[in-house]
Amino acid sequence: MTDDRVIEALREAIERVAEERVPGLVSEARAEAEARVRARLSAAFEAAMLDEAGRALAPDHPAPASPEPLPEVQREPHEPPPAEPRSVELGYYVYGVASAEEATIPDDLEGVDAEHPVELVTHRGLVAFASQVSLSEFGEEPLHENLNDVEWLEEKARAHERVLDHVLTRMPVVPMRLCTIYRSESHVHEVL
Repeated sequence: MTDDRVIEALREAIERVAEERVPGLVSEARAEAEARVRARLSAAFEAAMLDEAGRALAPDHPAPASPEPLPEVQREPHEPPPAEPRSVELGYYVYGVASAEEATIPDDLEGVDAEHPVELVTHRGLVAFASQVSLSEFGEEPLHENLNDVEWLEEKARAHERVLDHVLTRMPVVPMRLCTIYRSESHVHEVL
């Protein structure tokens, strides 16, 4: 058999194998994609349901009476009006989980967000070491962008490790992955 015939025979054999395997690979890839989409949809539904349950369980507070309007402040024509304060949506960053019996932390233990110290979220004998974080920085889309910023990532990774190191000197802890974020304290309770 000449080299050309050998090469042609190999090419034909490879094509037959590809024809046999491709339908199975496509089917497997489709099943994997469906499972990932199902998991994301499930997480989105879970978050929405937990938020709605939180609103349903929250005690009704009467709406505060409207205050008297303040007189209009005179501004220069080129001066823009002051920005209205925006409420900041917060989530919970979880560093690790331990037994609630041994758990203590200092009041000023700084986490990944300097404005919110690390706190204990306790549920059924377990405690999560967590701190509130702004979802404008740690929400799904901003977090995606921030994880590509090496300086931001290094700063948050060091803060994450600092908290875990502090806790580990006092008790055993199950560490959570970097940037484990939950939308509410009740969601942290669910995980515990």
